[in-house]
Amino acid sequence: MEAFRAAGVEGLVVKGASSRYVAGRGWVKYKTRETVEVIAGGVIGPLKQPEVLIAGRYRGSELVQVGRTVPLSPEQSAALGAVLRKAKRDHP
Repeated sequence: MEAFRAAGVEGLVVKGASSRYVAGRGWVKYKTRETVEVIAGGVIGPLKQPEVLIAGRYRGSELVQVGRTVPLSPEQSAALGAVLRKAKRDHP
């Protein structure tokens, strides 16, 4: 998979050796994933009911936005809102 990823292939679609092709079933998508640690840098929406989580990474001493989540489900929003606190210092 490492060699495939270097060539730009995101993953494979596989099936059992003895199974026949049936459109829409029996196949499994196996994607390679690259991971990196990020900081929960902020939220969009109210602190108690965030709608989207903003991800950041430090580049030198600067915290830079590098991504965001899809809209959070009501359950995810409630769970995250229960643990969020206002930043102790000014923060964009």
